[in-house]
Amino acid sequence: MRVGVVGCGQIVEQGHLPVLLGTPGLHLTGLVDLVPHRALRLAGLAQTGGQSVPVFRSVAELVDRARPDLVLLATPPSVRSAELRTLGEAGVAVLCEKPLANSVEEADALLSDAARTGAKVFMTHNYAFFPEYLLLIRLVREGHIGSLRSILISCLGSYPWDGVAEFRPGWRYDRTLSGGGRLVDTGWHALYLAELLAGRAPTEVMATAEFDPAPPFDRECFAHYRHGDVHVSLAVGTGHGPVAFEVRGEQGRLRLDFDPAAGDYSAVPRAVRLYRDGRPVHSWDVPGERGMITQGLYEEIGNRLAHGTEPYPHSLRHGRDLVATVETTYRAAQERRWLSLDARAEEAGRAAV
Repeated sequence: MRVGVVGCGQIVEQGHLPVLLGTPGLHLTGLVDLVPHRALRLAGLAQTGGQSVPVFRSVAELVDRARPDLVLLATPPSVRSAELRTLGEAGVAVLCEKPLANSVEEADALLSDAARTGAKVFMTHNYAFFPEYLLLIRLVREGHIGSLRSILISCLGSYPWDGVAEFRPGWRYDRTLSGGGRLVDTGWHALYLAELLAGRAPTEVMATAEFDPAPPFDRECFAHYRHGDVHVSLAVGTGHGPVAFEVRGEQGRLRLDFDPAAGDYSAVPRAVRLYRDGRPVHSWDVPGERGMITQGLYEEIGNRLAHGTEPYPHSLRHGRDLVATVETTYRAAQERRWLSLDARAEEAGRAAV
């Protein structure tokens, strides 16, 4: 599969690039960045790894000259709309970093464009491909804790990456560029993991948040979601921790065993442990090392492009729905009351798929 990359920041350098260079069947065919020096830097790293990768000046030039099957779009969401439209018009599939857009209105426009062009857009919900979360989801579905009742996710030692020196360090603190603060940067992953575990989207949300005044940025957010009968509690923010990820059922609970020094749930846990009546009864080991991006993500996208018939759960529509969940969570924090999320899919239905 021929893969082009647009956006050469930290998540690409530290996450995507090692996978693209080290996975058989993946061929990195070109790089583009808003800051050309960044693309040249990654081309140099690829050259060190034994591959010669050209750098292009624009998305259109990348498509025209490199002929990719898939383009990884890893630019800030504030500049992403035009890039997605260009790729859609060219009929090139897209793997899009989160968040999809900075507002529901922007996301709805992207849905309409995709319906018009027939674009294939996959969200990079990378935590869903981490071995520990794949294992946790499987154990829940196999009934190890009986009917799922609640999910607890806490990551109060989470700090955003500053960003590369060549492009606006600290851009993740600016909502006009990033779409939000800690809830978007780290909490976003909790939102889709909770949906996978609960087996359905949230129906209601209540939240509180603390915002730094300049620029407006939520450095802490405490949110409570109802996914039908399943209650989800999420605490995300900067600080000293702790990190916790637990699911509770009628017959027990499953807990990811993190090192006490871990700041958030991107850390690799030591094991997944099963408790009943407060006592540990079983433990499953997880791989000790993995990157922020796994080969499984690209294997899944490759399979979908080659033979995909079933809907991809992390779709463009799903990315849009998560933007709506974030916006409603912020509004719930401002209004200090429970707000309905039932209209999320209803609103998306008004836009083209």
